[in-house]
Amino acid sequence: MEKARLIREAATGARRLSRAELQEVLAHVAQAGFDPAPAR
Repeated sequence: MEKARLIREAATGARRLSRAELQEVLAHVAQAGFDPAPAR
């Protein structure tokens, strides 16, 4: 799955996501029911 790969690469520091990839991951996380906003 593309989104899982993007999340894994970003989490491990393998590479930085582009703006478009980051938006795609954030939408995927939000759709799964998690709030993508950072905790304060």
